[in-house]
Amino acid sequence: MKFNAAARYNGWTEADKCAHLKTSLTGAAAALLWQLEDASFGEIIDKLTAHYGSKEVLELKCYRRKISESLQEVAAELERLSALAYPGAMILMPDILAVDAFIEALDNTALKYKLQEREPSSLRDTLVTAMKLESLMLARDSAKDQVRRPLRAAKADVSSVQTSGQVGVSSPHLRRAAGETCQVRGIRES
Repeated sequence: MKFNAAARYNGWTEADKCAHLKTSLTGAAAALLWQLEDASFGEIIDKLTAHYGSKEVLELKCYRRKISESLQEVAAELERLSALAYPGAMILMPDILAVDAFIEALDNTALKYKLQEREPSSLRDTLVTAMKLESLMLARDSAKDQVRRPLRAAKADVSSVQTSGQVGVSSPHLRRAAGETCQVRGIRES
């Protein structure tokens, strides 16, 4: 990536790129090219790619979501890697590959299967769907974790609300409960 940017900026020809690349390589990569004395820039790139493969392709295939990483961060990183792994590919190809890599990068098996069932067509669709599904799953899990306590019925103590023989209760539910209590005790409600 940096090499290509430098070549464009400096206006290098194919012969210039070939010379700069050969002088930049060291170690095993330089030894690999000893046979290619008069090779073109494209031939050198093909030889290096055939031997080493693309680092970005490997990273794209092996990428896994980190514990504190958001879905948006995963999508952004995979979009970057897919563009680097397949720089000359058609516009849709890196996106399709990023979708597969995104699903594989997830640490939640249930989320993976639900995304695969929905068959998203783009990385953006995959991200939006994953965010919705993950929030629903978190909400469901949160609801399961809450302890639900049964409500206790309130008991009306008629003796505390009586004034001069009358029951002073304003709520219809408490009035009915107080009325039942009053009938048991023989007190008339007015």
